[in-house]
Amino acid sequence: MTRDSNNDAKKWNVWLVGRCDPAEFCAAIEVLQQHAQVIAFPTASEAINSASPESVAGSPHPDFIVLLQRYAGEFDRRTIATVSRQHPLAPVVCVMGTYCEGETRSGQPLENTFRLFWYNASARLEDGFLAAERGRCPWWSQPTTLTDEERWLIRSPLPNIIWPGKVAVFAATPDFAAPTIELLNRCGAETAYLAPAAGSVIPTSAGQDRAQYGCAFWDGAAAGRYAPTPLPIAVQIANPAPLIAMMTFPRTQDVKRATACGSVLTVPKLIAADELIWHAARLLQLDGQLRLHDAA
Repeated sequence: MTRDSNNDAKKWNVWLVGRCDPAEFCAAIEVLQQHAQVIAFPTASEAINSASPESVAGSPHPDFIVLLQRYAGEFDRRTIATVSRQHPLAPVVCVMGTYCEGETRSGQPLENTFRLFWYNASARLEDGFLAAERGRCPWWSQPTTLTDEERWLIRSPLPNIIWPGKVAVFAATPDFAAPTIELLNRCGAETAYLAPAAGSVIPTSAGQDRAQYGCAFWDGAAAGRYAPTPLPIAVQIANPAPLIAMMTFPRTQDVKRATACGSVLTVPKLIAADELIWHAARLLQLDGQLRLHDAA
């Protein structure tokens, strides 16, 4: 069991169960450590022992429990049920890794848990903490029986940002780029759609403009014979601006390849608009320019 240091001012107590070293969980753990006192247990059995009367750890009761699940079936259902019985007021959040994507079809998902995939866990956790700060009910305090559609109807949007500077958007077609461009325009950004480059040649016009870019987005989706600019070339065109790669269902190996090509962040294309902006704001350290949505 390990504890965070300097946690006196943090209002939340969170138990983290599972291996913390996989890279896919790092962003979610970072958000938890920013808002909560985190106590980590490598296994669920250690969490059970910590809650027993003979435990000398003196662990506080958790406000909620986060499971870091690397693959389907990693956690024994009966063991997790025991942890829940020991802490009946603590919701259980399961952050699922790359090899959990088919669990709902071929496996046995853990019951009575909130399920998040690794690539959107950090944004959703931030959403819950911000909702609590505004006096609203965080999503982990909602019934686990709510459908995904019902959760979206009552979710609290993440803060938006006032975006400075120019942003490049790479996509296979203007239609693919349109949603990202519209989102950025609504945040006050000046956007430029860059059509797929021919072969491996960096367009001269893009090279002349690239010093003006503050950030770039690359949409990796293809449409028939239309494909986006290859990621390494897009990175060169955007340089020195950081580039965010958007993929339909990214796996850890996709993230590794994108990072090797020069992308600083990889996110799923099927992502909520406020989540995408939140990720970019953290990346560009624009937190000081965050502005809250209408609080009504």
